[in-house]
Amino acid sequence: MNGAARVDGHGTSRLLSVGGVEQGAGVETVLHAMALLRSEHPELTYLVVGAAARERDGGRHRQCVEALAHDLGLDDRIRFVDRVPDAAELLSLVSGSDVVVVPSRRIDREQFDAIGIALSCGRPVVAVRSPVTASLLRDGGGVVVEPDYDEAFADAVHVLLDPNARPSVRVRVRRGSAVSPAGTARA
Repeated sequence: MNGAARVDGHGTSRLLSVGGVEQGAGVETVLHAMALLRSEHPELTYLVVGAAARERDGGRHRQCVEALAHDLGLDDRIRFVDRVPDAAELLSLVSGSDVVVVPSRRIDREQFDAIGIALSCGRPVVAVRSPVTASLLRDGGGVVVEPDYDEAFADAVHVLLDPNARPSVRVRVRRGSAVSPAGTARA
């Protein structure tokens, strides 16, 4: 999938997550996946929407996420939108993304809405396994990966961005599958 027309006209592909950067939100998983994908997708960017809306720690965890992005050489590839979007803006953000990522095990209303909009717009989703994500994505529309499995998350994003791509030997990914740390895709 090529996001050139939707994003910036320069071949940039965009990941989108909704729900903030508090501890447990999983933004670190996406950053590690982006670092693993640097050679295959050097144009990959990440938009985190609702970043400050739920900060309960005075922004300390966000500072850690920003430091991680810097350490991974990705600080120019991640952007934070601090407010939670209304429905029309969320629709625009999702339809302007290439892959909606749901790296948190805790699915809140905004993430649930983002998954629903992605599915209705034909945007693929990569989500960490939870009862909600497994149910929503069981018939396709994305890939469910086990929590804290950066390589599988990276491979899922890679395959969804480039349908002709071969996932690494670490995992086999296909739409509608769940990826386990053992490296096997389950339907």
